Amino acid sequence: MYFSDASPDYGGGLSLDELVGMTADEIYSTDLPNDQVFHATLRAAGQMLQSRLDFYRLVEIWADGHTVWHGNIKDDPVVTTPSGRLIRTQG
Repeated sequence: MYFSDASPDYGGGLSLDELVGMTADEIYSTDLPNDQVFHATLRAAGQMLQSRLDFYRLVEIWADGHTVWHGNIKDDPVVTTPSGRLIRTQG
């Protein structure tokens, strides 16, 4: 069986890439492994909840700590930065 270093398996079979497609609310409510890569995504999900964007789905996780989320409309992406800033963009 092949395991990628880019997406390590963290106990119970959960890997970081499995969070892609989940809503901010689902991620924030999930008991995630205690690892820095999960902390960054959990923090981003919390930022989305504070901005009342809990229904947005995670679509990308960047190595530098940015995350990209989409709502119900394709052209409404939101990027969260590692510093906690939310950037609303037009698709």
